[in-house]
Amino acid sequence: MAHKHEDKHHLWISDIKRRRGENISNVAVANKNARIADQERKLSGGSMRAVLLFKRGGSSCRAKQ
Repeated sequence: MAHKHEDKHHLWISDIKRRRGENISNVAVANKNARIADQERKLSGGSMRAVLLFKRGGSSCRAKQ
């Protein structure tokens, strides 16, 4: 059965999981996602809450104050 996801990100996850195992790959993916979110926050000039709401498809991209 072919893999459902064959984009660059999923191929990287599959490769690291094969090389390092399940637990290490989970930590690596979490760290990579955190770095991506932090970079997007820095580029947007907004808060982390705004980035997370936008990524989840929230109705508002502005952080509550």
